[in-house]
Amino acid sequence: GGAGGGVVRSRGDGADAQEGAGGRAGDKSELEVVRGSRDGVLREVASARQGQGGRHAVTVAGPEHLAVERDTERLRQVLQNLIGNAIKYSPAGGSVAVTLQRADGEVELSVHDNGIGLPSADRERVLDRFQRAGNVAGIPGFGLGLFLCRAIVRAHGGRIWGAEPPQETAALPASAEA
Repeated sequence: GGAGGGVVRSRGDGADAQEGAGGRAGDKSELEVVRGSRDGVLREVASARQGQGGRHAVTVAGPEHLAVERDTERLRQVLQNLIGNAIKYSPAGGSVAVTLQRADGEVELSVHDNGIGLPSADRERVLDRFQRAGNVAGIPGFGLGLFLCRAIVRAHGGRIWGAEPPQETAALPASAEA
């Protein structure tokens, strides 16, 4: 997917970044089992595309239903950021594919795009606060998006990573209901 600094909804007071730094972005005690669906992801895709001009074809594929224990609002931030990054760092008219799957007791959400990619040397670094990939010069951003995504995903007991071709994946423990 994209490089750091994507679209993350924030309260606007810096508290999200502070929570991410303190590991409180999605406290495990607040999680509930929620069944997710492709339709729900499609709604989030539409929301993430607002303000992006609709210049990209976005598709969603995967099982009809998957369940994870989650803080719905915080995971919405992760989804919107990953999709927002894919759109932001891809050429107009490009495609973005969101794939959901269950693998090894986890629910994986992968966002694939045909954008500039994330150089292998930057894949871990862009997950740190205020860090951006070396290939994003001239593209606005603060280096907080993937940092917050990592904090939220970790608070859910999951993991997040970037890979080639341009792809970002978040994996969360699947609920017994999944």
